[in-house]
Amino acid sequence: MNWIRVAVMNWLLLPMAALAVQPAPATSVPSHAATADKAGANTYLAWRDHAVAALAGRGDADGYFGAAMLVHGTASGKYVQDAARVAPDDPDVAWMKWWKCPLLPGCDPAVAISHVRELEPDNAAAWIPDVKSAMASGDPFKVTDALNEVASRDRFDDHAWSIGRRAGLATIALQPPPEPRVSEASRLLFDIANAGHPMGMGGVYRLTVACSNLLFFRARFQACKAIAGLLQHSGDRQYASIGVALAYLLLQPEVYLEPGQSSSTGVAAEAPVASVPDVASASGNPEVASLISRHRAFVWRTLKWVKLQLEIDEDPTLAKTVQNAIRSQPNQIAMIATVLKERGVPLAPPEGWDPANAASTGK
Repeated sequence: MNWIRVAVMNWLLLPMAALAVQPAPATSVPSHAATADKAGANTYLAWRDHAVAALAGRGDADGYFGAAMLVHGTASGKYVQDAARVAPDDPDVAWMKWWKCPLLPGCDPAVAISHVRELEPDNAAAWIPDVKSAMASGDPFKVTDALNEVASRDRFDDHAWSIGRRAGLATIALQPPPEPRVSEASRLLFDIANAGHPMGMGGVYRLTVACSNLLFFRARFQACKAIAGLLQHSGDRQYASIGVALAYLLLQPEVYLEPGQSSSTGVAAEAPVASVPDVASASGNPEVASLISRHRAFVWRTLKWVKLQLEIDEDPTLAKTVQNAIRSQPNQIAMIATVLKERGVPLAPPEGWDPANAASTGK
């Protein structure tokens, strides 16, 4: 079993893959295989205990992040507290403390997110919780105010990339667990690169719902347009894709908003995210054509990126390329582009390529 990979997946929420890898047919497991698996589990547990001690023994935030990745529950929270003790004003640490606040004795989420905002007053991601709270209140004017607050910031970064990179690279530096059939360090590279969003995508999806509210569409238009731009430039492939779809919705609201829709629900959260059409729908509008082109590029690169994950165990050169890109690139989108270019994969799809068909065929 790929133990480090499981640890990362449990610690950071992985985004949905563009391609679903079909599992092999279920077969009965011989007793000797079960015995070997149990022995492997015991070996891993011994390695994990050593790894956690070594990582925590570093005494820095990266080591504590790595230790938190390998354990669960209150044990994970302890290492987050240790990180906060040694680096309280490190933005990654502040974000991690907010995410893990329920596991930390005496932690007040309101205080934790306030500290994040003090450290990064220009970061729109820190104001997403206010949109969630405003929508839960049922007061549409509070929702509009919360959207304006998010839109007034200069960038969007939930720190999932930087925290995952720091934790994972600290762990990779250790001797990997003795599992000869799987390159644990190589697999972990992809888990770092794909690391998702501990604060959850729900807050960002709520933005699309709030921006799709028919009665308040005009009042929120400028704020939502600014938010769409922030998401597109976030450096995160999921957020950027949502930003493109949201921008498209704002340019062509008639595609999603119909007379008679409930003002309380607007459109479904998934609608603007999943419905960017093909190039044929640009209708001569250059801004719409640009958004559709970006959408096609996102789907193309994601499909090519996911395919590489099937090759990394057997390709040490690919593993090194991914590791170098993770170390050198400032965000997930730049990292993926770097790896694809190194592998000779074009960053834009060929003429006539259809992302809707590609999502189902993988081509």
